[in-house]
Amino acid sequence: MPLVPSSKNRRRLEVPAQLYDRLKSTADAEGRTVAAVAADLLAHGLRRYKPVWARDDARGKLTPRAERVLRRAREEPRRFNHNYVGTEHLLLALADEGDGPAARALLRFAATPEKIAEQITLIVGRGPAPVAGPPGDTPRTKMVLHLAAGEAQKLDHPFVGTGHLLLALIREGEGIAAGILEALGVDMLELRDAVLDSFARAEMPLAET
Repeated sequence: MPLVPSSKNRRRLEVPAQLYDRLKSTADAEGRTVAAVAADLLAHGLRRYKPVWARDDARGKLTPRAERVLRRAREEPRRFNHNYVGTEHLLLALADEGDGPAARALLRFAATPEKIAEQITLIVGRGPAPVAGPPGDTPRTKMVLHLAAGEAQKLDHPFVGTGHLLLALIREGEGIAAGILEALGVDMLELRDAVLDSFARAEMPLAET
């Protein structure tokens, strides 16, 4: 029988506090360890997981509202003298968009443009001087665009709107945008539910989201 490696030799996985609390609650209710519950959930999820983002892209499917958000996201770095377009700039543009599903969902959790801009300054800081030339998307931002297409595909939506972009930011979960939402006390799972609920209630045509 092969020896089971000790915990010291296993790779460790950091779990956001909000997810850990849910795992702990489930484990306690079932009389199991958190690690056992997490392992079961990961195994089940990996069996069903299909990385649709790897072969699909949001470009060409964006709604006009989402197009405006991306243009705004590529303008936001100049406010902070940044030479890149990060997930934080995309989050700020989504929050400042107006009345789309993403902006409405963020507002429900008090994630306003002002608070997000303040967090960008606190977490990233401002550059010493204006940057010449257009800023480029970071690899993580490009990943979010791929993920947004995947989110639309999973929901069987023909367009990629601002709600899908926010779902992609939540799914990516490790960029500056996710750190800002955590710092603002936003429950990522509840935020995701709010976006999905907006789609379910059909508050506006998908082509306008």
